[in-house]
Amino acid sequence: MRVAFAQGVSMTTLGAQGTQGAQTAFERMDEHHRGANGSTAGSLTGFVLTFLIMMATWCIFSGFFDAFHLSLGVISSLIVAWTSHDLLFSTPTSVRLSQTWRTWMGFPGYFLYLIVEIWKANIYVLKLCFAKNVENSIDPHLITFKTTLKSRLAMVTLANSITLTPGTITVEVNYDGVFTVHALDANVAEGLLKTETNEMQTRIAKLFGEA
Repeated sequence: MRVAFAQGVSMTTLGAQGTQGAQTAFERMDEHHRGANGSTAGSLTGFVLTFLIMMATWCIFSGFFDAFHLSLGVISSLIVAWTSHDLLFSTPTSVRLSQTWRTWMGFPGYFLYLIVEIWKANIYVLKLCFAKNVENSIDPHLITFKTTLKSRLAMVTLANSITLTPGTITVEVNYDGVFTVHALDANVAEGLLKTETNEMQTRIAKLFGEA
């Protein structure tokens, strides 16, 4: 068990370093994306629609409609719309609205799937930790694979889903869809490397209209 604990500490350190690496990678992706799409004709429309969505969300969850709280909502929604409107409306608005609606409707189903996967992974990691030959059971791998996902938001969803699932941590993602992932053992690593048959990637592709 001392070996397992030491490996766990090592994984935690790697996860912290990986988070910084992933953030840096997505910052580079964001700069690239803004450079390509920052001057599109639909930018203003996307900004306005994102502001309206954020403001409606603020009103629903706040429940206060006095001048002070509404002004806070307006300021917050403007900041979010200014910095993030291209996440929702990076493609022509009519097309993006239709796909965004389908994505929102599909997220509850994907969330339930992810909860089940997290539960199953917890059981698997528990078995590894309490195996008789724990030194042989836990065999960390650092793997690299290229996802079939295309959009930035889909790749972010996959990266977060991998990290949320026990036994795997997303270390880095680049704009070309190349993932670097730390896996607890060979079986988990092999499952991630099978990108064409990986259920998680398939579900995310369908969720964002890429399949």
